[in-house]
Amino acid sequence: MKHKKMLVVFCFLVSVLSQVGFAQISPLNSDAGNSYYYTDHYEVAIEKPASDVWPFIIDMGAWMPGLKEANESSPIAVEGKVFRLYGNFHMEVVKVIPEKMLLLVNLPNIQEGEKTQGTAMITVSEENGKTLVSLIMNRIYLWPKSEKNILREKRESSEHVDSRARIYKQGFLARLKKLSEGTE
Repeated sequence: MKHKKMLVVFCFLVSVLSQVGFAQISPLNSDAGNSYYYTDHYEVAIEKPASDVWPFIIDMGAWMPGLKEANESSPIAVEGKVFRLYGNFHMEVVKVIPEKMLLLVNLPNIQEGEKTQGTAMITVSEENGKTLVSLIMNRIYLWPKSEKNILREKRESSEHVDSRARIYKQGFLARLKKLSEGTE
């Protein structure tokens, strides 16, 4: 059953791979009120082979500095490892395919009455000694209440979308590029 769930999640994430550099909300056809999916997808091209980039990807604390500070143990991604992202938000490494893919699950959580869980996938592809790193994050937000969901309104704002791009593309992935290319 666990593998079937992972396959469904993987298929959904693969379906958005053709879209680069976006954050979007998709409605969820559900009886769970004002529920929705939130998806981010960012990429960075690195002027190094995948074998040089991979050690930095699995050392998640190196390019996601808050993650390093939030964890008492090593920030190296291995299957079964649970990281605290911030507050009560945690993610678990569910699959590592060296130099190809890192699959993470955002564990269930509740924030201001909104239930959430999701996935993140980091893919690595190499061509002619250069590496493309793609980061896709997908969360489901369940809001069973009839009243307005202010968290959804916040996520739909252009300020939030711009903030996500600054954090992930211009922040974390830019740092990964600098570390991998030895310019930081």
